[in-house]
Amino acid sequence: MAALPTVTEETITRFHWKMELVGGLSMLFVSLDIGLLSFALPQVVGVWGLSPIHVAVIITATSVATLLGSGTAGNAADRIGRRSALQLCLLVTALGTALGVVSWDYISLAAFQFIAGLGSGAIVPISSAFVGEFAPAKHRGRLTSLLELFWIAGALIAAFGSLLILPQLGWRFVFLFGAVPAIWVVLQFRFMPESPRYLVVQGKHDQARRFVAQVKESYGLSYDHLLSQASHANNGALASLSELWSGSLIKRTACAWLIWFVLLYTYYGVFIWWPTLLTAGGVTVMRTIQYMLVFLGVQIPAVLMAAFLVDVIGRKRLLVAAFSVFGVASYIFGNASSPSDILLWGSVLSFASVTAWAISIGYTAEMFPTRVRGTGIGSASAFGRLGTIVVPGAIVLLVNSWSTGYGLVFAMFSGLLFAGALGVGLLGEETKGRTLEEIAR
Repeated sequence: MAALPTVTEETITRFHWKMELVGGLSMLFVSLDIGLLSFALPQVVGVWGLSPIHVAVIITATSVATLLGSGTAGNAADRIGRRSALQLCLLVTALGTALGVVSWDYISLAAFQFIAGLGSGAIVPISSAFVGEFAPAKHRGRLTSLLELFWIAGALIAAFGSLLILPQLGWRFVFLFGAVPAIWVVLQFRFMPESPRYLVVQGKHDQARRFVAQVKESYGLSYDHLLSQASHANNGALASLSELWSGSLIKRTACAWLIWFVLLYTYYGVFIWWPTLLTAGGVTVMRTIQYMLVFLGVQIPAVLMAAFLVDVIGRKRLLVAAFSVFGVASYIFGNASSPSDILLWGSVLSFASVTAWAISIGYTAEMFPTRVRGTGIGSASAFGRLGTIVVPGAIVLLVNSWSTGYGLVFAMFSGLLFAGALGVGLLGEETKGRTLEEIAR
């Protein structure tokens, strides 16, 4: 068979889209499991008569676990590889979610969600690092931003699945649906390669050369330039963390940690609590899910817009704008009362939120050199998970009882988002159009 014409790494090829699909499906399945918890909780609250504090215990247990999992799995991705780390995380997530079927009170459900959280915490950052390490520099922002479509797809599947399952079978079968990601893990062994950048940095040159030769033969895509990169021994988690907070990486690390804190605090505060808060405000469970479907639907054009603009306008300016719009929409939504206002400002809020996510998952991963990219993005995610631990307690303090309303909650989100926009403006570095090796210098 004749060899395919060689194309440069700067061209998007069928191979790049294949890596996009492989990394994106991991995000879809973790989004599915997180969404299932969100949609099942309102029914669980009614069946068990749970108070806001009980719900906070369940969500906080998940958050503590994702904090531990993010830091540990992020460093594991630098030590055992992106592929192995993702497979392990997905298996643990599916197991913990499926065990929710046999939970008998809020403590047991919290324990099973803790198991799920140990796996789910690092899947998004590792997936974005994986795709970014294959992507062309000129199009890396587009490819990593489009990963957010898989997250939306997972949330939509969770919503539609809950609409079908909850009325007929109840919340226990919703959690059983969460075992689906385990099937993808089996398929990953066949379709997911290891990152060549990771292989070279780890000194696995024979594996890297075989991969480069195979991709050139099958797709006409050259990664030859990566083979000349220097190897770096991984000296463990503490040494990697120390490197993140030294020299030129200090400002980048601070920026990445800030971005993930703002993103996760507001995401868990809004999207995990949204169905419960709306239901408590007098909206029926089924109407709440319908609202959520609209809010999720507007996220698709948001991701497409972000993917188009991120390599044109740049990561930094677009993220500052997204945080700012998110902040304005949050404040107004908190004071909305009519169904039309809830739909309008909830949609704007959701649009801006997913725009920020689509930009950030790739932006924060590309800030770090390959040798510590997993640790860098994992530690940023872990720090952000502190926000998910704090936010349930903050919401409980501001809501106090289910009948109080949620205006103050969304005012709190608004203030944090404006602080995040300011922080990115001061600390952020533009990475548009630069190779990962150029950024690392």
